[in-house]
Amino acid sequence: MHNPILRNVAMADLDLLREVSIQTFMAAFAHMNTPENMSFYLDQAFNNDQLRKELNNAESQFYFLEQAGDLLGYLKINFGKAQTESVHAEAVEIQRIYLYPKAQGLGLGKYLINVAEQIGVERGCPLVWLGVWDKNEKSIGFYEKMGYTIFDSHDFPFGDDLQTDHLMKKNIF
Repeated sequence: MHNPILRNVAMADLDLLREVSIQTFMAAFAHMNTPENMSFYLDQAFNNDQLRKELNNAESQFYFLEQAGDLLGYLKINFGKAQTESVHAEAVEIQRIYLYPKAQGLGLGKYLINVAEQIGVERGCPLVWLGVWDKNEKSIGFYEKMGYTIFDSHDFPFGDDLQTDHLMKKNIF
C-alpha cells in the first residue's frame, strides 16, 4: 500500500462518515453479536444527529484514509473532555480506528496508530489510550505489538449484552 492519504472529515462528509462507520463496524463485529444488538448500537452510535454532534466537537477529530480515490477506513481521536473516560487530561484517545476488510493486513492500522501518536506528540500529550472489546483478540494482539498495555477495563453496554472493554495505553514521551 503506497501513499495513503489522510484527510479531515468535514460536515459535508456526514453521510459518507455514517456509511463507512456502519459498514466497517458491521464487518468487524456482526459475526460475534446478535442482529438486534448490532442494530440497536448502530442506530445509537452512528445516527446523523450523533455524528453531527461529534463532528462539531472541537476536541474530536475524524480522518478518512484514502488511496487513489478509494475510501479504506477512518480514524477518530479525542482530547480533553471529549474522551470517553477520564484516563488523563492531556491524553489522546483513539476512539475509533476502522478499516474495510480489503484494507486490512496492509499496514494501514499501524499507519493510523502512528498518526494518532504523532498528533499526540505535537499536542504535548504524554500518552495515547484506547478501548478494545475483550473478545477481540486479534486487535488486542495488534495493539500489544504496537506497545500498548492493558491498564483497566470498563463495561460497554451493547444492546442487551453487557460487554467488557480492555483499556490499553502507551506512553509516547
